[in-house]
Amino acid sequence: MTNSSHTTLCLDCAGRNLSLYFIKNQTVLAELELDNVASQAETLLPSIDKLLKKTKLDLESIDSVLYSIGPGSFTGLRVGLATLQGLFVQSQVRWQVLSSLLLRTLSAGESDSRPVAAVVKLGRGRLALGVLGDLANEIVFEEERPLVGVKLADNKGYRQGVVTETVFADLLQEHEISKVLMSTALLDSHGDSWKKHSALEADHHLKAGFVQALASESFQKTQENHVVLDYFLKPNIG
Repeated sequence: MTNSSHTTLCLDCAGRNLSLYFIKNQTVLAELELDNVASQAETLLPSIDKLLKKTKLDLESIDSVLYSIGPGSFTGLRVGLATLQGLFVQSQVRWQVLSSLLLRTLSAGESDSRPVAAVVKLGRGRLALGVLGDLANEIVFEEERPLVGVKLADNKGYRQGVVTETVFADLLQEHEISKVLMSTALLDSHGDSWKKHSALEADHHLKAGFVQALASESFQKTQENHVVLDYFLKPNIG
């Protein structure tokens, strides 16, 4: 039996966007999606409180937490970690974590036989790239990134790692990728040069990826608390 019968707080603040969901029985009870958040620290707690009031729940009603662990913004990930630890670390909630890149590719939806991808800017002309589909096996990454929630990607042909912006541009030009999810800031700064090759989209509206994780029995079996908390305290930042 999976943990999807319980109420789960799902959170992604790996970029400038804030995506927050309360999910029960694979149904989204409430959601809040904010773009270009100026201060995650000032926004996150009021956002959680808003959804608690909307659903008439309290913190004791939350059975589990599913957190998008990175790669992503140092500030956003640390704010999310500190907030959730402050609210729940002494309680009996079940901690679960998921790669922010895998979350985004899953949220992009099914796309016939064409791959989908997600990218996060790392700086110095480098990108963290996650690819779902046959193309994943063809990419030569500068370095592989540990896949948090690996069982969710079984049989889906998923890999993630680091590439240069030049390599990424070449991938878009040489392969037909159905969707590429990225932050609004990255889309604004590079969209004009990249969008002629693929369908670029801002990486909010992540509820489909969270719902898939909560519905996956194989993913749930990897989410033992003692393992998850090690990831949770050492997020995959940048």
